[in-house]
Amino acid sequence: MNSMTGFGSSEIVKDGVKLNVTVKSVNHKNLDIRIKGLAEAPALEQMVKSAIAKGAKRGHFDVFVRTEGESNTDLRFDAEAYAFYERILREKGAARPAEVAWLLERPGVIKQGTDEALDLDEALLKEAFHGAFSDLRAMREKEGANLKQVLETNLAKLAAYVEAIQAAAADEKAEEKEAFSMRVKEIMAEYELDLPRFSTELALLYEKMSIEEEIARLISHIDQFNVIMNGKGSVGRRLDFLLQEMFREANTIASKSRHLGILHDIVEVKTLIDHLREQVANIE
Repeated sequence: MNSMTGFGSSEIVKDGVKLNVTVKSVNHKNLDIRIKGLAEAPALEQMVKSAIAKGAKRGHFDVFVRTEGESNTDLRFDAEAYAFYERILREKGAARPAEVAWLLERPGVIKQGTDEALDLDEALLKEAFHGAFSDLRAMREKEGANLKQVLETNLAKLAAYVEAIQAAAADEKAEEKEAFSMRVKEIMAEYELDLPRFSTELALLYEKMSIEEEIARLISHIDQFNVIMNGKGSVGRRLDFLLQEMFREANTIASKSRHLGILHDIVEVKTLIDHLREQVANIE
């Protein structure tokens, strides 16, 4: 299980060029990749996107690529540029010879080694990106392990509440059955009824009030959650779907039951499901 939150950075200096690659990721329902620094190199940009797609299934990724030359004080004098500016001054009728200081400040007269455009080497980018992306994946894996511990703790609490509701539901069923029987006897003593039809209608009404099926489904969802959580690959979507189903069952129990203990416990169940959904939202 991996988190969708991660960060990785790598810097390489080679042949006078310093390359820095930073990769960040946060949660996203799909795989979304944005790259800055490779707009002029679409082939390299596609290479980075393909590498991310192979190593991640979900998440929003920001990739920053920055290149710069090493600090260099090697200055070069361009005599042609100097002569060009001096000629302009003389043509404009300068009263005295151009000042050397002013001419040296003109663009292109004095050049530094880093003024040359830097070409990004594919092999260098691969090396830097691999280092940054490896760090990010390690962080996502570590964060995923931490999230799993939190999920296991909250899921155990959820299971305990559901067990308590199941026990309380058994007591409630016995009480409701006794109350039903007494009321049926009273009605039958007071009115002449079609007994078979009346019995069928009562059975249907009783089934509508029962929460046994909802509890059974909740328990099944919890068991399945555990299985998926301990599986491999991208599990976030499936866990989120299960939690939606759990919340639906909890709402049905809350609407059916009149048992105060169950109603109190179902509030805790719904709160825990909300906490689990917040945590699952960051799982790949």
